Amino acid sequence: MHPSKLINVFLLMIIPASSFGQVPDFESNFTDEDSLESEVINNQLFHNYDFIFSYTGGSYWTRKKSNVHIIGLKNDKWFYTNIIKEFNENDNFETDSIPSSTTVKKHKLSKRIVKKLLNEFTQNRLWELGNDSLNIYEKKMPDGTSSAYIVTDGPTYKFELITPSKCRTVFSYHPRYYLEAIPEVYTRQNFINCMDAIRKLIINKYQH
Repeated sequence: MHPSKLINVFLLMIIPASSFGQVPDFESNFTDEDSLESEVINNQLFHNYDFIFSYTGGSYWTRKKSNVHIIGLKNDKWFYTNIIKEFNENDNFETDSIPSSTTVKKHKLSKRIVKKLLNEFTQNRLWELGNDSLNIYEKKMPDGTSSAYIVTDGPTYKFELITPSKCRTVFSYHPRYYLEAIPEVYTRQNFINCMDAIRKLIINKYQH
């Protein structure tokens, strides 16, 4: 099935996100472009789980290696899957579409750890954060003008929330830099808190 058609499959289902207990209900915002770029959808990992949230981060400088962190719920059990793909690059600095190597590691997670992580997400309103506000690059000046902060080739970090009925993506470009440059956009701090939580509670513990 073409990835752009998968959203219709999800939306035909009627299982609310709240059915999974600790996961609050949230609004779908996936576009066809999001589905084409989603590692979870492209690898058809949603077939294996009732609920998934994934975390990725990358930039031009890390284009030869993708690192996807997936936490999934199946039959009341939680699992962490780390998928690392490496890509060759030609003389024009273009990477191949097919990876040269793929490494998959899977670990069972305790409900206690996942509950703690989901509580962090809920406290920081990950389920509600808007991509527009997370990607504001202009600062309002005292004289009423605006000053744009432009940084190229910085990292973009992204969370994806996927149930059989809904898909949501939440992403921010170079959030730590822009939080320092434009601190009044406080939602970036919420996003960074979620990044730090998943790294501390899951990724740093299992990724070697």
